[in-house]
Amino acid sequence: MYDVSVSTSFVAQHYLIGGDFGAENIKHSHNFKIQLIIENDILNTHNYVVDIDDIKNFLTKIEKTYKDQCLNDFKIFKNQNPSIEFFAKVIFDDFNTSVNTTQYKKIKVIVFEDENCYASYQN
Repeated sequence: MYDVSVSTSFVAQHYLIGGDFGAENIKHSHNFKIQLIIENDILNTHNYVVDIDDIKNFLTKIEKTYKDQCLNDFKIFKNQNPSIEFFAKVIFDDFNTSVNTTQYKKIKVIVFEDENCYASYQN
């Protein structure tokens, strides 16, 4: 199995809703790291799993969208707890609608809120 991973980092804010999460209920920042991993059994005609530039371009779009913003302010997060698990699913779904993903065996999005804590979503 081959895999390719590309990541980006940016600062964004959020606050948790729907429960008593202490300080997490107050708007705060994280230096989010977003990692996108593509896996496949075979390589394409160029001996790639995926063109890394395609992944970089997608992650640049994600960074431009969320950098220095509050996740709670986006429609997709309205009435949703903007957990890193949910953020990973939002990015995963965006990737699946932005890029032809039918040729990939597995796609995984990992969202780190710091160097020690992350959540992921994969197909």
